[in-house]
Amino acid sequence: MRPILLLLLSAMIGNQLFAQAPVNDECATAIPLAVNGGYITASNIGTLLDAPNPSCGGADPIKDVWFSFQYTGGSISINTALSGTLTDTRIALYNGCSPGPAIVCNDDYTGMGYASRLNLTCTQLTMGATYYIQAGGYNSLVG
Repeated sequence: MRPILLLLLSAMIGNQLFAQAPVNDECATAIPLAVNGGYITASNIGTLLDAPNPSCGGADPIKDVWFSFQYTGGSISINTALSGTLTDTRIALYNGCSPGPAIVCNDDYTGMGYASRLNLTCTQLTMGATYYIQAGGYNSLVG
């Protein structure tokens, strides 16, 4: 009996650790990105359904993570890559953390399957301004 109890306790502790939300689960704690900084790896496992719902791809909220960047000029492309259980993504760009419409939003970019992409130009962005990226799994998918 004792080994089973230890195994169950270990499983419960492990589930609690994995259930914690990532630090960038909220817009206010968005992780800053360097423009032209290359690819980053992130996960939305453990995130909450408490953020604004992006205006593209349906009415279901997404389990999201947040990033920010300061616009320094030129064109910018922001992509998601599908991995593991995260088989469909949605991304949106905002000019702040307060509720408001997305500047641009994408779900299922043409030619990328269910991955998402934002293509931004200088006419859409203001030099020196900070922008916030909401990225997550469509229909609450995580990965």
